Amino acid sequence: IASRESGGDYNATLDNGRWTDGARDLVNMTIKEILDLQSTMRTPENRALYGNGAGSSALGRYQIVGSTLDGLVKELNLTGEELFSKESHHFWTDL
Repeated sequence: IASRESGGDYNATLDNGRWTDGARDLVNMTIKEILDLQSTMRTPENRALYGNGAGSSALGRYQIVGSTLDGLVKELNLTGEELFSKESHHFWTDL
Protein backbone atom coordinates (compact mmCIF):
# COMPACT_ATOMS: atom_id res chain seq x y z
CA ILE A 1 0.00 0.00 0.00
CA ALA A 2 2.71 2.46 0.98
CA SER A 3 4.49 2.40 -2.34
CA ARG A 4 1.51 2.04 -4.65
CA GLU A 5 -1.16 4.19 -3.02
CA SER A 6 0.86 6.95 -1.39
CA GLY A 7 4.30 6.71 -2.94
CA GLY A 8 5.56 6.30 0.64
CA ASP A 9 4.37 9.81 1.56
CA TYR A 10 3.13 10.09 5.16
CA ASN A 11 1.16 13.21 4.19
CA ALA A 12 -0.55 11.62 1.19
CA THR A 13 -4.22 12.43 0.74
CA LEU A 14 -6.78 10.71 -1.46
CA ASP A 15 -6.57 12.03 -5.02
CA ASN A 16 -3.65 14.32 -4.16
CA GLY A 17 -5.58 16.75 -2.01
CA ARG A 18 -8.79 16.86 -4.02
CA TRP A 19 -10.91 16.15 -0.93
CA THR A 20 -8.78 18.06 1.60
CA ASP A 21 -8.51 21.43 -0.13
CA GLY A 22 -4.91 20.74 -1.10
CA ALA A 23 -1.86 19.31 0.60
CA ARG A 24 -1.92 18.87 4.37
CA ASP A 25 0.78 18.37 7.00
CA LEU A 26 -0.94 15.26 8.35
CA VAL A 27 1.93 14.06 10.52
CA ASN A 28 1.67 17.19 12.66
CA MET A 29 -2.08 16.86 13.17
CA THR A 30 -3.71 15.06 16.08
CA ILE A 31 -5.75 11.94 15.50
CA LYS A 32 -8.87 13.94 16.38
CA GLU A 33 -8.00 16.52 13.72
CA ILE A 34 -7.45 13.71 11.21
CA LEU A 35 -10.81 12.11 12.03
CA ASP A 36 -12.51 15.50 11.65
CA LEU A 37 -10.78 16.03 8.29
CA GLN A 38 -11.77 12.55 7.15
CA SER A 39 -15.43 13.22 7.92
CA THR A 40 -15.36 16.33 5.71
CA MET A 41 -13.79 14.40 2.83
CA ARG A 42 -16.84 12.24 2.20
CA THR A 43 -18.80 14.76 0.14
CA PRO A 44 -21.62 13.69 -2.19
CA GLU A 45 -19.17 13.76 -5.11
CA ASN A 46 -16.66 11.63 -3.18
CA ARG A 47 -19.42 9.18 -2.22
CA ALA A 48 -20.42 8.85 -5.86
CA LEU A 49 -16.88 7.81 -6.79
CA TYR A 50 -15.83 5.53 -3.93
CA GLY A 51 -17.04 2.72 -1.72
CA ASN A 52 -20.41 2.01 -3.31
CA GLY A 53 -21.77 5.26 -1.98
CA ALA A 54 -19.90 5.29 1.33
CA GLY A 55 -17.06 7.47 0.07
CA SER A 56 -13.40 7.28 1.00
CA SER A 57 -11.30 9.15 3.51
CA ALA A 58 -7.92 7.53 2.86
CA LEU A 59 -4.99 9.45 4.32
CA GLY A 60 -1.33 8.92 5.10
CA ARG A 61 1.35 6.53 3.96
CA TYR A 62 -0.89 3.49 4.41
CA GLN A 63 -4.07 5.25 3.26
CA ILE A 64 -5.88 4.72 6.56
CA VAL A 65 -9.60 5.40 6.30
CA GLY A 66 -11.71 7.00 9.03
CA SER A 67 -13.47 3.82 10.14
CA THR A 68 -10.13 2.04 10.57
CA LEU A 69 -8.61 4.95 12.47
CA ASP A 70 -11.68 5.21 14.69
CA GLY A 71 -11.40 1.49 15.42
CA LEU A 72 -7.73 1.90 16.36
CA VAL A 73 -8.61 4.76 18.71
CA LYS A 74 -11.12 2.56 20.51
CA GLU A 75 -9.01 -0.62 20.49
CA LEU A 76 -5.88 1.11 21.76
CA ASN A 77 -7.75 3.43 24.14
CA LEU A 78 -6.26 6.52 22.53
CA THR A 79 -7.32 10.03 23.55
CA GLY A 80 -7.25 11.52 20.05
CA GLU A 81 -4.58 14.00 21.12
CA GLU A 82 -1.81 11.75 19.79
CA LEU A 83 -0.17 12.82 16.55
CA PHE A 84 -0.82 11.09 13.23
CA SER A 85 2.96 10.77 13.09
CA LYS A 86 5.32 8.59 11.09
CA GLU A 87 5.83 6.50 14.22
CA SER A 88 2.08 6.02 14.64
CA HIS A 89 1.76 4.86 11.04
CA HIS A 90 4.35 2.14 11.61
CA PHE A 91 2.99 1.12 15.01
CA TRP A 92 -0.52 0.60 13.62
CA THR A 93 0.65 -1.48 10.70
CA ASP A 94 2.63 -3.73 13.05
CA LEU A 95 -0.46 -4.65 15.11
